[in-house]
Amino acid sequence: MNKHLFWHLMLLSAIIFGSITTVRAVPQPDQDLESILFLGASNSVEEIDSVPRNGSYVSFLRHYGSPWDTINILDGSVSGYGVADYFGNIELVNDTVFESNVEYVVIVLGGNDFLGMFAPTVFEERFTWLIQAILFLDTTNSLKQIFVANIYWALVTLNEERTRSFEQYLEIIDQTSKDNNYPLLDFFNVTENQEDYYVDNIHLNDLGHQAIAQEVDLVVGPYLSGDKARVSAFDIPPTIFSYDFENDETPFPFAIFLVVFIVLKTFKKISRRRT
Repeated sequence: MNKHLFWHLMLLSAIIFGSITTVRAVPQPDQDLESILFLGASNSVEEIDSVPRNGSYVSFLRHYGSPWDTINILDGSVSGYGVADYFGNIELVNDTVFESNVEYVVIVLGGNDFLGMFAPTVFEERFTWLIQAILFLDTTNSLKQIFVANIYWALVTLNEERTRSFEQYLEIIDQTSKDNNYPLLDFFNVTENQEDYYVDNIHLNDLGHQAIAQEVDLVVGPYLSGDKARVSAFDIPPTIFSYDFENDETPFPFAIFLVVFIVLKTFKKISRRRT
């Protein structure tokens, strides 16, 4: 076989199979330390509307000292993400949360779902699913506590219907916290009517992030230091709904078929030339 043709086929095969096996990069923590993961939308853009910022509340926590200097702080935030992006995607939840062997998870999601105008009932279904998926995937029982945060106050003007919808979002998160013993980070109360905390209508500036970091330290800090611990076992679901198994069945066989088809076509062309 022509050498150039051979390497062309090998490269094509690598591209096809490589695209299938690519997975999301996950931070690698210090294995000797416990880890806490902040799962949410990114609010840490360095500059918005020419206003420079120094990161997010996660960045500030890293400089707080004890107990934050004795734990891996993992920022699992993704710009624009909401609960809707995780819903039904068990593989994404597993890669994001458990590739890093975390002991504590802080769920900071809901704002983008509200801005996406998902009905409160839809948000509740997806929010519940995400927490259940995290518990279902904790096969080594490494989780010590799950924390939930409600949504920041914002400068967005809402009509009566949207205001009620926002209030329902807050009620859903608050009730989930109470029903399941997940400590609540009250980001709304911390930021309410604090216009000086914002770069624009929805993004916090450094002052806002510092206020959020203080709330995180107040609620989460005692668990990290050992002063508090979860008092009841998690209610782990026996099964979990997922879209993944349906989506993962077709690409791999199709890729094999495509490579074999190209190879056979090439051999036929070579055979015809020789004859």
